[in-house]
Amino acid sequence: MNYDRSQPSPIEKVLNHVMNIIMFDFPLGPKCLKVAHVINIQKVGMPFFLAYMAYTHGNDSEAMWTYGIMHGSYGLLWFLKHCAFPDSTFDQYQTIGSAILLSVLLGAYCVPAYLLSTGHCYHFDIETQHWEEPSKLRRYGSILMYILGICLTLASDCQKTITLKFVNKRPFLISSGLFAYTRNPNYLGEILLYSSFATLTNHWQSYLTVLVFPCLTIFPARIWQKEISLRKKPGWVEYKTRSNVLVPKVLGLGDLPLIFLWIVLLVYQAL
Repeated sequence: MNYDRSQPSPIEKVLNHVMNIIMFDFPLGPKCLKVAHVINIQKVGMPFFLAYMAYTHGNDSEAMWTYGIMHGSYGLLWFLKHCAFPDSTFDQYQTIGSAILLSVLLGAYCVPAYLLSTGHCYHFDIETQHWEEPSKLRRYGSILMYILGICLTLASDCQKTITLKFVNKRPFLISSGLFAYTRNPNYLGEILLYSSFATLTNHWQSYLTVLVFPCLTIFPARIWQKEISLRKKPGWVEYKTRSNVLVPKVLGLGDLPLIFLWIVLLVYQAL
């Protein structure tokens, strides 16, 4: 199929229009707030929210400490990333309506912390006066996923920022380094991050709010936007052949078999 590189496709127009309404033009109020301000408030506030929930519910379990360190540090590292190499998309202004909508969506990421701190994930044993704890496999597996996820997210965004800053040729593809075999290492990193939060808490509402919902809505929409943009750049055909949309292309396997394997592993962890 041939693509007109000078004009956006009808699909791109519709997708961009819908995404722009949600992110920047949702009804109510003028464009007076940066997207980054709303996101950063949630990210920086997460460690304080976690500490408040743990203190209020008297939860000093290892699971709570582990989750607090993981999700709390993610919020602080996200803010550090924004200060060091910000995403230009998040520096755009949005309406008050879009800010409220974004705040509601971001509020869903507080659900695992609430479920864990209130004893919905692991109960408090009145006889022993101790909290139930996740298995070592679940705890250490979640930590490993978190480490891999945060490294992928930070490193890929850093590579993208530095490349865009020092390469003057336009348009061009970022197709080396972390982008060599996957076209979206940053989204892969975020999925690993949220998988670690869901796996550690191991509650169906955690899986639904921080993993299933974004993987079926926000992430596909953003990735689709990027894919349409990449198709217009020189070298796209060769790059598409040797890379996958999300999971690194290993042994010639596409995304679907590897994603299916990942889902099987998550289901196994949840049982």
